[in-house]
This record gives sequence, structure tokens and C-alpha cells, in this order.
Amino acid sequence: MSFNFLRSGYDYLKEWGVKRGTAAALMLFSRELEPSLDVRELDVILRMSRQNSRNSRVQAPSKLYFPEFLHYDLGTEDLAKHKAVLRHWARTTNRAISTINWFFPDVGWVYGGGPYTILRFADYFSRQGVFNRFVIYNPGPHRKADDVHKFSNQIRQEFPELRFSLERLGIDTIPKADLAVATTWQSAYFAARFNKVKGKYYFAQDFEPWYYPSGSRSSLAEFTYRLGMPTITFGKWLRTHLMSNYNCINCQDFVPCADPGLFKPSLAKPRKRVEHVFFFGRPISERRAFEIGVLALEKIKKKHPEVIISVAGWDLDLPVPFPCQPLGNLTVHDTARLYRNCDVGVVLATTNLSLVPLELMASGCAVLVNKTPTSDWLLKNGKNCISTDPLPSLLAERFDVLFSDYRLRQRLYRNGLKTVRATSWAHECKRVYDFIVTGEFQR
Repeated sequence: MSFNFLRSGYDYLKEWGVKRGTAAALMLFSRELEPSLDVRELDVILRMSRQNSRNSRVQAPSKLYFPEFLHYDLGTEDLAKHKAVLRHWARTTNRAISTINWFFPDVGWVYGGGPYTILRFADYFSRQGVFNRFVIYNPGPHRKADDVHKFSNQIRQEFPELRFSLERLGIDTIPKADLAVATTWQSAYFAARFNKVKGKYYFAQDFEPWYYPSGSRSSLAEFTYRLGMPTITFGKWLRTHLMSNYNCINCQDFVPCADPGLFKPSLAKPRKRVEHVFFFGRPISERRAFEIGVLALEKIKKKHPEVIISVAGWDLDLPVPFPCQPLGNLTVHDTARLYRNCDVGVVLATTNLSLVPLELMASGCAVLVNKTPTSDWLLKNGKNCISTDPLPSLLAERFDVLFSDYRLRQRLYRNGLKTVRATSWAHECKRVYDFIVTGEFQR
């Protein structure tokens, strides 16, 4: 753990601690920016903040250590035991499953796209007779005793028929199950060491090495794709990427969907005038290109001052250079209501495709995105969206086209609905379930 990294944690604490208190700030830093941190590292950051209250200059801790990385290490014996489980599962013909241990991050918020997608699949598996045990592998240091209970209630509210338990357990006390499923690169190391199962899977929703600069974390994340676990990928691009570059032969994709019960257009769609624009703004996530989006929207607002701009995805405590409605984190239900009132959605992503463009299409919005091969396989420029290179001026120019061309927006509206109605969550969950129980790729 470098001093610069500790300093970033300190800066985050200083910024948020004033507004939300020290405990809340540490929880946010550990949960949102660095879920791999453990209690001792957060304690170092806390001591730095206390030291600065006595001294005007922040000092590096006297001892630099790297306890977080101890979780992400495997020896020859660990790998041998792990691969023995994989080989046995590959030879298994009777793949009936009744229990799954999901290694789940301590997000504390059910409505994030990643956790919600995992829960959708677990809900489908539950309907096939599977009990789902969500094992929180990185419990936050400032979680209260009833936080797990609150998160469980959120899950039950959204998925009332899901058979599950939510537990914080050490690797040696986790009960055996038929399958273990890793859901993040960090959790892949826990899944690799947990061998009280018949088989193991990797539920990969993004290419996570790209979350970091080239270095220790990106290397550790990248190695998880070489662990040999059968992999379930969010979309076709990620499957192709892992198969081509990491020899992930046993790999099943699913096509991301939009829930038609939640995301649907209003009767007024598409409106003849663009009145309301949505921007998916997450300043804490580099991969969401927040700065480029803000600069583009500044140009848009200057040219079209009558347009309302709503920003959601994270709390905007720092000012943006144009009037907007900062809505922060929303539940899926509030998000659906917002989308129904919007005409255009601006969504930028530098890694894998997200659910946001599809849910906007399902709500009758024209979607403006950046060009990238990670999403071009589904988001087609001029057909179901408008895409351009990720430069503020180019994004603003393409918005002008959308603003002035009602017939174009009508076409995008029709084709967007066709795109999202071409499949369903039930169909995609079945493809993944059949892949697990048959061992064969499902088209």
C-alpha cells in the first residue's frame, strides 16, 4: 500500500468526513473506491487524519504494509486443489444443484447494476430449487450488527421468492455447497481457496483489470481469468475477449436486458421537442468518463438552456458548470420513473457495456453513447442509438442532431424497443442455468 494511496484515502476522508462523519466516510471509501481494503489499512488512513488534526502536514505512516494483498495470493498447493475440483466437475455428468455459495461484495445497496444482476440470476436459480448463500467476503470495518439484516430486507423486498441467506463468514467456516460462484476479481481468490464444492464458476460482468492503472491490482485482477473457472459473462464482447486472450474455453455469455415491468415508455414518447436529458454521472468511477460527459453537457446546456438535465448514479457534492438536477443514487423504481420523463440519455463507458443504455431504450429515450468495441456489438450507431468518439465537442454536436431531428428520434425509439424486446431476463437466466447443468454452451 503506497503512501499516495493512503493519501487518497485521507483526502477522501477529509472531504466526506466533514459532511457525513468519519465512520461513514471510511465506509464509503472502502465500499465504493477500494472494496479490497481491510480493517488495518483503514485504520492507517484514520490515524493519518487524526495526526493531521494535530499537525499541519500529513506524514506517511512509519510502517508501510500490504495486508490487503494477502487475500489475493495462491500457492502451488492452493492452485492444485482448486484445479482438482475443476477437473472433477468437468467430468461430472449428473450436475443437479441444490446449493450455491455466491462470494458477494459488501455493497450494502441492492440497486447497483452489478449486484442487482447477480440477484436476478440467483432468483431464477431459486425457482429451479436452488438455495443461494451470499457470503460477504470483504465486510466493511464500520458495518453495524444490523446492516446485514437491512441488506437482507432490501433483497427480500425486490426478490420476495428468492431463497437465500446473507452471511459474513471466514473461509474456514463457510458451509459446503454444490457450487461456488465468484462475482468480482477479489472474490475469485476466495472461491479458488474454497474447495468444499462440486464445481466453481466465475460470474464476470466487466473486464476488471481496466479499473486500475497498470500495477499490482490490475495484475491480480487479470490473473483471475487464468484460474480456469467456467465463466459466465455479461455480453458477447467480454466472452470473446476472455476466450481470445485468456483461453477461457468454457465460457457462456448472457445478453443484458431491461425489465419491461419497470422500464417502459410513457404514452407521450417520443416527444417532438427534447425537454429532459439524463446523464449517468459517477465521478468516483473512472470508467464512466464523468469529466468528458460534464464538458459535453456544459456545451449542450449553453446552446439549449431550456433543456432540463438530470444527473444520477452518485452524489454530486462537487459543483458542475451548468444548472442540473443532481439526484444521486436511486432505487430501480425511482430510476424507471425518471427515465420515462426523459427524452435523451447520455451514457459513457470505457469498459464493458452497462444496463443503463438498454433501460433508457426500453423507456423510450434516444441514447447517446461513446464509440467502443465493448458495446458496439449491441449498440448500433444510427439504428438504436447515436454513438461518437468520446470528445466533448463531438458528443455535443451529435446531441444537436438528436435535438433537431424528430424523425431520427422516432427511428431510434422504434429500434431501441426492438433491441430490448428481442430477449428477456427469464430467457437469459435459463441459458446460463442450462449451461451450468449441461456443461454445454447455450446459443
